[in-house]
Amino acid sequence: MFDYNDPNTAVAIRERTKNGLTLAFDTISTESNAKYYDCTLSPKKGDYSSLLPINIELENDRDRATMAYTAFGDNFKFKPNEIPARPHDRAFCVVILRTWWRLEKSWYTLLGSVMVA
Repeated sequence: MFDYNDPNTAVAIRERTKNGLTLAFDTISTESNAKYYDCTLSPKKGDYSSLLPINIELENDRDRATMAYTAFGDNFKFKPNEIPARPHDRAFCVVILRTWWRLEKSWYTLLGSVMVA
C-alpha cells in the first residue's frame, strides 16, 4: 500500500516495481495526476490513459484519453458522431481488469476471514 499524500510515493512505486510498471488508467484525470503517473511508470515504456483529455506532455509515456465506452470494443454514437470500435482500448481494459482481479483475489486471501463491517 502506498500513501498518495506522501511526495515520495511515485519513487517508491518505481522502486517496488523495479521500473516495470507499464499501464496506468487515471479515473480522476487531472494535470497533477497525469504528472504523478508519469513519475510512476517505467521510463522504458508506459501507457497512460485518462477518462478526460489532459493537455500536457508526458516524458515517459504514450498518453491518450479513453471514453469508457471504447473499453467495450464496439462502435457507438456520441451526439452526432459515430465512434468506431477501438480494439486497443478494449485490450487495455482487459489487461487492467485482469490485473485488478488478481490483486483483489490476493487482498481477499491476505485478509482471510477478517470481517469488514
